[in-house]
Amino acid sequence: MSTIEAAVMGSKKIEKILKDQFQAEGRGLHELLTSVESRIPADILKQARYIASVRNKVVHEDGDIDDISAFKNTVEEVTTGLEKVLFIEEREAAARRQRETVEIKTASPQPVAFETKLLLGIFGLIALVSLTVCMKLKQDLDKVKKSHSSIENLVSKLEKDIETKDKIINSLKTMHAKIVKEGNMQTAKIQRGSSNTKLITSSPASQTSSKNSLLTKAMKSGSEFEQAKAEIKEGLLQTIKSNISLSTGDLEVSQEKGGTYSIRVPVSWNINPRAPLKLINEYFDSYKGRPIALSSGHMSRDKNRIVVSESYADSSSSPKPYSGRLFDIMQSVEIRLVASLGNKSSFITIAGNVDCHVSCSYSEKPSNSWLLLTQGGFRKSTIVISGLTKNDLEKYGEPVIKIIQV
Repeated sequence: MSTIEAAVMGSKKIEKILKDQFQAEGRGLHELLTSVESRIPADILKQARYIASVRNKVVHEDGDIDDISAFKNTVEEVTTGLEKVLFIEEREAAARRQRETVEIKTASPQPVAFETKLLLGIFGLIALVSLTVCMKLKQDLDKVKKSHSSIENLVSKLEKDIETKDKIINSLKTMHAKIVKEGNMQTAKIQRGSSNTKLITSSPASQTSSKNSLLTKAMKSGSEFEQAKAEIKEGLLQTIKSNISLSTGDLEVSQEKGGTYSIRVPVSWNINPRAPLKLINEYFDSYKGRPIALSSGHMSRDKNRIVVSESYADSSSSPKPYSGRLFDIMQSVEIRLVASLGNKSSFITIAGNVDCHVSCSYSEKPSNSWLLLTQGGFRKSTIVISGLTKNDLEKYGEPVIKIIQV
C-alpha cells in the first residue's frame, strides 16, 4: 500500500465514524474533530489530529510516512477509542432511559378499563330510556285524569310506577356522576416539569374538543404533506429550469469500432441557488436545525452543492413533522441533462439520490443523501452519444440539450 493510500484511507475511516456516529460537522478531519472534541478523550483526540496532519502533509506537500505500520496501528487505536466512547455514551443513555421509564410507570395513572367505559354507556342508555318512558307515562296520566275521572285506582297505580322510576333515575344519575368523576381522575394528564410532576384533570367536554382539534390538525397535516410532495416532485424541476443558464462547448466526433461514431458534447451550467434553497429549506434543514446552504465537495473549494441529508430529515428538529417521509419521496427525484441526436441520446445527472458516506456519488438505490450540483464546467461535464451512423450525422445536425426529470 502506498503512502498516499495509507494516509487517505486512514483519515477517511476516522471521518466516517465521526460523521455517521458522532454527527460531527466540518470540512476535513481537523474540523470534524473540533466540532465534537468535548466528547473525545484527550489522548484519542491527540492521535486523531496527528493522523489528520500526516494526511494533509502527504496529500498537499508530497510528504512521506516514516513507518506505515505504526501509522496504521495509530489509526486502529483511534477508531477503537472512538467506538469505546460511543459504547459508554450508549450505555449511559440506556441507563437514563431505564430510570425515566421507571419514573413514568410509577407516576402514570392507570387508564379507565374498557369494562368501566362500557358500563358507563349502558347506565347512560338506561337512564335515557327510563326518562323517556316516564315522560310518556306522565302525558298518559294527564289524559286519563281529564277523560276518565272514574278510574282513580289506575291513576294511583301509574303514579306509584312513576315515583318508582323517578327513584331509579335519580339513583342512576348519582351512579353516573360517580363513574364520570372516577374516570376523570384516572385520565388526568401528566405535565412533567424540571423537578415536579403535576396532574391536570380534563373534563369530557375538553377531551372531546381536544380530539376534534387533533383530527383537524391531522387532516391539515395530510393536506400539507400532499402539497409538499407536489412541490418536491414537480415544483423543484420547474424551479431549476427557471434559474439555469446552459451552454455547450466544441463538439468532438470520433469513429468507434464497427464503423459507428460517437459525439462528445461538453456542457456547462450554472443554477442560481437562491430559489432551490428557498424551496428545500421550507421542508428540510441541516445539522442542529441550521438552514441548508451551498457546500463544497471532497478535495474542492468550490461551493456548488446543495445536499439534503436523511439523518437530519428524520431528526426531531426537522422543519416539518413529515420531513422524513418527504425525504423518501425526494429520493425518487432525479434530474438529468440529456443530449440527443435523432433516436440516440445520453445524459449526465445533476440532481438525485447519492451516497455521501465517503464521497458523494449518484446511486439508483435509496441512499443517505440527495444532491443538486448548481454548477458544472466543460472539463468535467461531457455527454457522450454513441452508436451514431453517417446518416444520423448528416440528417440531424447538432445534438439537442434538454433538462428532464425521471
